[in-house]
Amino acid sequence: MKIFIAVDMEGIAGVVNSMQTSPKDPDYRFARAWMIGEANAAVRGAFSAGATEVIVSDNHGGNGSRNMLAHELDGRATLMTGSPKSLDGPLGLDASCDALLLVGMHTRNGTSGVISHTVHGLVVDEIRINGVAFGEVGMKAALAGHYGVPTALVTGDDLTCDEALEFMPWVDTVPVKWALSRNAARTLPPPVAAELIEEKARNALENLESKEVLQTDTPISVEMDFMNSGCVDASANIPRLERVSDRTIGFTGEDFADASNLISTAIGVAWSVTRAWLGR
Repeated sequence: MKIFIAVDMEGIAGVVNSMQTSPKDPDYRFARAWMIGEANAAVRGAFSAGATEVIVSDNHGGNGSRNMLAHELDGRATLMTGSPKSLDGPLGLDASCDALLLVGMHTRNGTSGVISHTVHGLVVDEIRINGVAFGEVGMKAALAGHYGVPTALVTGDDLTCDEALEFMPWVDTVPVKWALSRNAARTLPPPVAAELIEEKARNALENLESKEVLQTDTPISVEMDFMNSGCVDASANIPRLERVSDRTIGFTGEDFADASNLISTAIGVAWSVTRAWLGR
């Protein structure tokens, strides 16, 4: 049984402010330790359920997606680290995987979840797939679905778990904190959160036959609302992408992998323009 685990940082127990997810903040060293702790918990749960191969992907964009220290990862797993990289591909998430586990996730932009945003908080306002607003949980699960892989577990704050269940009523969830506002939460201690994640990961994979694959109708219609018109000015020059309005681009993907690649490209171009404005 081959398991793919994607790990973000905003949904980790104890993390309530985006500053904690940046290497410039003194709390970052704690946040990255809690992150590897939850990742290792999911790895232990997967192997307890009979996994023979586990891939862990550092999916937090901060620090160039180099947040989890390789020497701290459970030695039975392998780590996808660094940027740029895609979730899918011959060394990552593909049809050879039996399940996807999503750890440390957050809600989409505009919601009340802790550090809510969609892919890039300084660039993206909303992404609609076939007319439905998607956050990162839905997008990762849909990409797995493209390969016929079910999403078995989602962890994060309570609103992230609710968002996941909207798309996937079958998925197991672990709320490790409860949102009080976008930058405040009632949180479990990280060791307790890790224990729950290990248990839930094991249970989810032991009952994998009850998990379904998130399907999206093809071709994939995508609309992306950016934070400002300059992002559209830049990304609308990408082949197949069209300006829909001052802040919106649209395109059609052949399938979800194709759509996902175009979304990532558009966000990358938009961020390069935004960085120039911000002087970064």
